[in-house]
Amino acid sequence: MDNIKEFKSKSSFEYYINKKITKNSLGSGTEGDCYIGKNNLAYKIIKDDNLILTQYDPDKIITEKDLKLDSFYFPIELFIVNNKVVGYTSRLVKKDLFLNNYINNSFRFRVDDNYITYSKEAQHEMIEKALFEIDFEKLKSAYAKIYNDTIILTNNNIKIIDLLNNLLFDGTNLIAIDTLNYMKSQNSSGNIKILELTLKEQLDNLYGLAYNDHINSDKKMYSYLNKMNKKILKRK
Repeated sequence: MDNIKEFKSKSSFEYYINKKITKNSLGSGTEGDCYIGKNNLAYKIIKDDNLILTQYDPDKIITEKDLKLDSFYFPIELFIVNNKVVGYTSRLVKKDLFLNNYINNSFRFRVDDNYITYSKEAQHEMIEKALFEIDFEKLKSAYAKIYNDTIILTNNNIKIIDLLNNLLFDGTNLIAIDTLNYMKSQNSSGNIKILELTLKEQLDNLYGLAYNDHINSDKKMYSYLNKMNKKILKRK
């Protein structure tokens, strides 16, 4: 398959990847590490001890060659060593206004690694700035778009996996990333419910942040979020 690049050894893969990626990290998690590529794609390098992902059958992984949607970023190219998946590329999401990964992961691992530290005041300042960047009319439009794309997934018998930690909002689009473990399944009818519950939780997170004492409650953002929480998930 032309969307699979095979390497004879892990060292030859690492040599190749180091030439392709920048030093700009997109994040680190239990599955692996993500970087911005020099070609403006996202590169994910899977950790050696992640037996679940490395043992996937490359021919069964859904890639953009199989299905390309605006709201779901499937792998573009898979990297294989000894028949094991060791990494892949996908389209790049440049920012996430939901702050889910940013708050829950970025601060923690940066502080733990002594990479950089932020005072609580600085953290809340960044949170407040991001909160008020969100255009909720655009969020409603983005929801309609991903809702329709989710129906396409369901019609193709593709089941959504682990959306909660991987649903981003870049200011215009709602985008699902880390889709390597999506799979063909006759049990994909629950996709819409997964999408609704995920977005509800994200809005609840924003509502909680806006209620924080460090956020200017005079702007009444929390009441608007609460209203949107009910309105945006109302099915026609």
